[in-house]
Amino acid sequence: MESSLENKKILVVEDDELTREQIIRYFKDECGCIVTEAFNGKDGLEKYRSSPDFDIVLSDLQMHPMDGIDMVEKIHQEFPESKSIFSILSTEKSLDHKARCKNLPIKLWKLKPFEGVSVERALKILIYDR
Repeated sequence: MESSLENKKILVVEDDELTREQIIRYFKDECGCIVTEAFNGKDGLEKYRSSPDFDIVLSDLQMHPMDGIDMVEKIHQEFPESKSIFSILSTEKSLDHKARCKNLPIKLWKLKPFEGVSVERALKILIYDR
């Protein structure tokens, strides 16, 4: 059984403006989510610290000055009881990056480009199973 994403709080962390806008538009318009945007991992960490009740964190992998994995690692250290669902969106296929995530609560890894509906379906299942 899938859950709805309507009114779920999502933090979108993406340094590419066009990609960030597309993700935000999809989750606001198609899913009815409450979306907060961040421009890189450092900004995402600050946004999470100021409001650690996000249901979902969708983050790009490669960003400066802090990448998505480092951001999730710092959030996990500071908020070990967090119920947020963390997802990495990346063009990188290397298994090295996934190995860095071994002890982190990253539940979804999607390669770009991706269809919003495929990410939506996966997140609905993860929300339901949470």
